[in-house]
Amino acid sequence: MHKRSMSREWLNLISPLEVVDRKVMKLYVIGLAATFLILWLTVKIQFVPKLGEVMRYFGILWSTQGLMYHLLTSIKLFVHAVFYATVFSCVMAYLTVIPAFNPVTGVLSSFRFLSMTGLVFFVQVKLTGGGYDLKFWIEWAAISAFLLTALYSIVQSVQQQMYDYAYTLRMSKWRAVWEVTIRGTRHQVLDAIRQNMAIGWMMLPGVEALARGEGGIGVMLINLDKFMVLPAILAIQLASFVGGIGMDYFMGLIRRLLCPYAVRAGRGKQR
Repeated sequence: MHKRSMSREWLNLISPLEVVDRKVMKLYVIGLAATFLILWLTVKIQFVPKLGEVMRYFGILWSTQGLMYHLLTSIKLFVHAVFYATVFSCVMAYLTVIPAFNPVTGVLSSFRFLSMTGLVFFVQVKLTGGGYDLKFWIEWAAISAFLLTALYSIVQSVQQQMYDYAYTLRMSKWRAVWEVTIRGTRHQVLDAIRQNMAIGWMMLPGVEALARGEGGIGVMLINLDKFMVLPAILAIQLASFVGGIGMDYFMGLIRRLLCPYAVRAGRGKQR
């Protein structure tokens, strides 16, 4: 019976709309990762350096080329831009409960369709003159445009019946906004921030290429790309990947701490 049960759990992996046991899913993920590593170690693919060669270049870049410094430089710029983009986007999205701010936020969220090339010229010539400020404002603008769109959608999706229920509890309109719009959607807001952080982190190397004076992983990638040093490029990408996964995990921890009810609701669908 136990063997049948385990076999059924593994079959659930390839069946639509099935619930998979957490232990089975963990084993499956570990198996996938192990298979990927074995293939990378043993199978020779043109233009794809072996894992050992990538790790060797990783050590060289870390010890002699300042990879840690460049990674920390990128993280500093990224966190700076994310913080201010989050504050700005949250304020503008929550203000849409006031009808006068709806069109303003709608126009700001449509800026996500603007070309970055035009923004770079405007910011560099008219606002900052280049350097760190240029990178910060471009990264901030890119994150804010997409994050504001997501948060605006979350706020507008709150149903009127939720506000009506708050009124029956003798809440004022501003208290209803606090309880329903702000507190009631914070798990969705944290999810949106987490997703847009990933987008911003992916865009960061391109933004860092605009001003190379302070360094960053984007500067290292561009310099190495000229000489097509593929193992070194993959080593930097690996460091960037690990850094991004770390920040994503940190945001997940914050969500679990601030919104434990949302975590329990998600686990209710698992066995």
